[in-house]
Amino acid sequence: MKQIKDQMIFVLYVLFLSTGCYTAQTGKSQTFSENVKVTKEYDETSKTTYHLTRIKHTGQDGKLIKLRLGMSNKPEGESATQFASRMNTEVAFNASMGLKNPPPGTRQPVGIQIIDGKIIQELPTNAYTLGIKDNNELVAYPPGTKAKAILADGSATALTAFIPLILDHKEVSESLFKVAGNLIVKHPRQAIAQFDNGDILVFSTGGRGIDGEGMTAKDMMRVFKKLNVRFAFNLDGGGSVSTVVKDQLISKKIDEKGTAERPRPNFLYVMADNNLAPKQQLAKALDIFLLIGQSNMQGVAPIGALDTIALKNVWLFNDKDQWEPARNLPKNGMNRYSTVKRIPTVLFGPAYTFGRKIAAYTGRDIAIVSNARGATRIEWWQKGFQGDPEYNAPSDFNLYEEAVDRAKAALAAAPAGSKIKGILWHQGEADNAAQRSPLYSARLKKLVNDLRKDLGDPNLPFIAGEVGTWNKRGLNINPVISDIKSYVSNSDWVSSAGLTSINEAKNDAHFDNLSQRVFGGRYADKTAALVYHLKPQGVTLFSAGGQNGRSVLLPAGTYEASDLESNGILADEIASVKADKGYQLEVYFKNGKKTIINSSSFPKEDTPVRIQVIKK
Repeated sequence: MKQIKDQMIFVLYVLFLSTGCYTAQTGKSQTFSENVKVTKEYDETSKTTYHLTRIKHTGQDGKLIKLRLGMSNKPEGESATQFASRMNTEVAFNASMGLKNPPPGTRQPVGIQIIDGKIIQELPTNAYTLGIKDNNELVAYPPGTKAKAILADGSATALTAFIPLILDHKEVSESLFKVAGNLIVKHPRQAIAQFDNGDILVFSTGGRGIDGEGMTAKDMMRVFKKLNVRFAFNLDGGGSVSTVVKDQLISKKIDEKGTAERPRPNFLYVMADNNLAPKQQLAKALDIFLLIGQSNMQGVAPIGALDTIALKNVWLFNDKDQWEPARNLPKNGMNRYSTVKRIPTVLFGPAYTFGRKIAAYTGRDIAIVSNARGATRIEWWQKGFQGDPEYNAPSDFNLYEEAVDRAKAALAAAPAGSKIKGILWHQGEADNAAQRSPLYSARLKKLVNDLRKDLGDPNLPFIAGEVGTWNKRGLNINPVISDIKSYVSNSDWVSSAGLTSINEAKNDAHFDNLSQRVFGGRYADKTAALVYHLKPQGVTLFSAGGQNGRSVLLPAGTYEASDLESNGILADEIASVKADKGYQLEVYFKNGKKTIINSSSFPKEDTPVRIQVIKK
């Protein structure tokens, strides 16, 4: 086996390939965070590649990084990637093997399952059970040990898997291999180990010709012995091997000849630092906004590296009825917890920049409940919708009811003094036809009235956004949307002027990434005025001359090129500006020159590297 050592450490902000998998050279380490490092190695004896994911015992704050057990939320199980995305974990990996003959259509783990002191399952088994004590100490219990005895021994979490491999730095007797015949043959393997200092090590191997031949139990013990671990335990193997770190699949897919991740019934995991914000940890009252509509609100645009940074003072309501810092995952956007979403993965929508900008405007803690669904007509959002025979729409959408339920649950999970402050709506692409658009205003008015009644605020602010305008899109529906103030009280609308498609040549209805960044900012501008009675002012930058194209209003402050990009405009594409009264723009160029701009034109002498919006 190659000597395991760090030859290079990469600080990894975003590493993402089209396969969705992590790749690294053998013998190299990558630091995914201050607490997690992954090393890829090759074992010459077994001719197998393996990954070592080391998780520190405590964070920089001295607090324990708790190892936890979680169950799939589906009877048929879920993949490690799905579990990691749903739970927003830092590290997640498959745990127990499954029952050989579970009820049809289900996956069920073997033996004993205990989570946080609660016995979830206790079935007879000839396998060993892994115990996790409150301080993360890993222990092994032999077959026949009762769940109550495990709890009495101090293991509040436990799961049955295969066998221990290392106990007190010593290899176990080969007599334990009789638990399962495949322990003596080469196989893909998943194991967990622990060092004397309490650090956890997740061990994932290839096999079946994918990243090598696989390992026997003796191969694993040999590797662990050289690593000098105190304890090691074989969890599962075969096509089930999956380790996900920071939303990336570390191990290669093995199931279905290397094309799929196998759904599993349970997973071990650790959460990112401060990842969850339960009600009792949120000291400030939240201003809650409900975001609903179809695919452009859901998000279809690619997610950029700048979109994955956790936002300050902005929270996202998750599928555990808790608040977490708002951010996009590299391949899953802020609508990922929607209870009505059409597909498991959603991408970039307006929620991210909306939250960031309105929090900056107000200094308030902003909370987002995103519950959009693509390809939906406005009548499908009506209260009590029972189906649409014309379009063969299913009758179980419950779009309206789910939105109301989520908003109420979000309010219940928020600190005292929190309030639902408004609704952001983006829908209309499905209602642009000439025969449908005349019916839109009445349907939208009814929707707003019902939402206000059921959410207990007859004057709840409501802001709608126009659909895209390329190739005559929105020709019929946008005039109805922009006229909303004439038929819905306490409302406003957001313009889509200058926004562009992810594929205009194919007449794709969806905004691209930069346009979604701009659109979210425009929603924030209108929210600041309608909800908070503020008057956003500063300098507006345009991506085209004559004050056309994508436009971004920037309040007083200094903006680097990355700040401009995160708001939806690139530094080298600024073509014109508009300064509100009392504001001016100071531009610093790559060549070292500085220019003060008061007019609408923008100099093209060089690429800007920084701008400053100044209130005179």
